Amino acid sequence: LHSVFMYYCSSDKKYHGMNEHEFWRFCRDLEVYKNCADQRTRVKKIFLVALSGEDHTEGPGRSELSQSGWVKTLIWMANETMASYGRLPERVAAFVDRILANSKRFKVQGFRNMIYGKQVQRVADAFRKRLLRVFHVYSDRDRKMMTQSAFKSLCKDAVLIDSIFTHDAVQ
Repeated sequence: LHSVFMYYCSSDKKYHGMNEHEFWRFCRDLEVYKNCADQRTRVKKIFLVALSGEDHTEGPGRSELSQSGWVKTLIWMANETMASYGRLPERVAAFVDRILANSKRFKVQGFRNMIYGKQVQRVADAFRKRLLRVFHVYSDRDRKMMTQSAFKSLCKDAVLIDSIFTHDAVQ
């Protein structure tokens, strides 16, 4: 859940909090209230109620949900939207399963954000000529792309595969 929360939060803040627009994106992507006549109004109302219960002495600003406030809101939303799943613990479990089922795309998007992030771009800029030479050795020069097998060869030749970045991860 932490990864999902961080995915929707703006990362340029000292304290990570979820503002109303970010909360709306989360609810819209999860299709929580897709059957509600005025989905946007419903989500805004939930956000404002959740925000009114927040302790604003520390952490994100007055217009943002903290991570713990977001989790409390998830529990409330699970209770409201998953009524057919029995008691509250089963409702929360079903709601969290729904969130996690959609979280695979967050991991991919998180990787893309990291690759296009300022830190990686600074390193890439500093080593651009060397990186281009390596790319040209392994790429299909006509299409200016690297095939999956070429990428595997690069990883093997550069001894990038270890106990963390495994053969399975490269697949």
